[in-house]
Amino acid sequence: KRVQEENTPSAGPTAGQRRQRSYIEKCYFLYYEFTRSEKAYSVGEMADPSTMSDFERAFTWRSAAANKAAGVLVKGKYGDYDGSGFVLDITNLTTAYLVESFAFLRENGWLDRQTRGLFMSLVLYNANFNLCAVVQFTVELSPAGVLLPGYKMETIKMDLYTNMADLPNIILEGILYFLLFVYLLNEFRELYGIIQATGSVRSYFNFWNVIDWSVVALSYLALGFRLQYFFSPSVRKFNAFTTEYIELSDVASIYNYSYQIDSIAAFLCFIRLFRYCDLQRNLHILRESITRGLSDLAIFSLMLLLVIFAFAIAGTNIFGQEYLDFVTEAQSFKSLFLMILGEFDFDELMRIQGVVGMIYFFIFQVIVFFIMVNIFLAILNDAYIAITEKFNEEGEDMDKEHLTIMQRMQRLRDWFKQRKMERKMEELRKAQRRKELNERRAARKHEEEQQKRLIHMNMLSAAARAQSKVALQKKQSSACDMSMDVAKEEPTTMLLSESVFGVNST
Repeated sequence: KRVQEENTPSAGPTAGQRRQRSYIEKCYFLYYEFTRSEKAYSVGEMADPSTMSDFERAFTWRSAAANKAAGVLVKGKYGDYDGSGFVLDITNLTTAYLVESFAFLRENGWLDRQTRGLFMSLVLYNANFNLCAVVQFTVELSPAGVLLPGYKMETIKMDLYTNMADLPNIILEGILYFLLFVYLLNEFRELYGIIQATGSVRSYFNFWNVIDWSVVALSYLALGFRLQYFFSPSVRKFNAFTTEYIELSDVASIYNYSYQIDSIAAFLCFIRLFRYCDLQRNLHILRESITRGLSDLAIFSLMLLLVIFAFAIAGTNIFGQEYLDFVTEAQSFKSLFLMILGEFDFDELMRIQGVVGMIYFFIFQVIVFFIMVNIFLAILNDAYIAITEKFNEEGEDMDKEHLTIMQRMQRLRDWFKQRKMERKMEELRKAQRRKELNERRAARKHEEEQQKRLIHMNMLSAAARAQSKVALQKKQSSACDMSMDVAKEEPTTMLLSESVFGVNST
């Protein structure tokens, strides 16, 4: 709501002139999900939802799913914007319809003080190459009324892996991923052998193995993104002759992500070529020089970044009010880094702060460019000289004749043969170790079986001795019983004898 104030001065240079001042009672904050307004306004507030036209529907808020823009996220300077909002779908691209649409929006105040972003999305299709260009023009509005224009353009191929012209690429990609799969299996086998031999994987993960695993992982990640794009419903059901707007921003991002990841994998593949620098003396010296100077370079680079960041803070305080290149610390850091490379506007610095800008510029150039950058180069130079002297003292190549390209190729073939032979020998040693391990396990198992057999025999003999002892005890007890019976019968016999003898005497 605006409040206007009018007055007419009676004296001074503006005497008799009517002056008008406008005041705004309420200001609106930056755009956030919790601060956005989802309430219909203007003609959308008064129209019937069941009978409203497309023009009137543009004044009612719709979610990202209703706009068929789920997953869309536009990152701006003043906020992040999803696919929801007040949307007008333009399907009739005639001049008369466009003029009528924009006139209706302008007359009914589609853009007002609460507007924080205006986005226009286009999908352009080229039938000759079957390519789609997803174009998005943006205009952000800050709370202070600053308009920040921008645009983004992404090109995607709709018939990926379906056109016969792409057959060579499909074959080459298939060979590539098959070789990567074979290499992955070989690495797993090598890793398993190291674990079996040493019981640890610490010796396996050196710098070059990490590079190899990174290349394989990134390659298959890029393939996953391309397959996700290929099977996306927006791509599979794409119709260039439809009258409805199709949002392709999300699939365009996936399509470009896959090739960005491929670029990182390709860069790592070229880094891996340094592994074969040992085949040539100068390349070997270069690699060893970089390796030798890495520790000193890391410490010095950290110091250099701190110095540049200190100048960035100072530059933001000195030039940030008027110079866009120094408006924030991050922007100042970027501008100073470009200044080291020779890209700067000295006249603009002098215009803003004059003497202070000149002093700032010359101090930065002397400290950073003339001193610290040259120290950075001197560290590499000292490392190169030290490695060169080391190689000269060892005299590895002093007595060697000049090698032709064919000789170097032959040496490279010999090196591959030697490596292949070493791998075979390593496999034989692993097989021998496995055989010895199996023999020791078999001997240990045989010894355990003999011990078990001996224990079993001892148990059987002990049981036999116990049974014989019990039988002997039973036999002894039965003999004792018989002797006792005999002893009991003898007195009776004697009495009978005495009685008989007595009778006869009588």
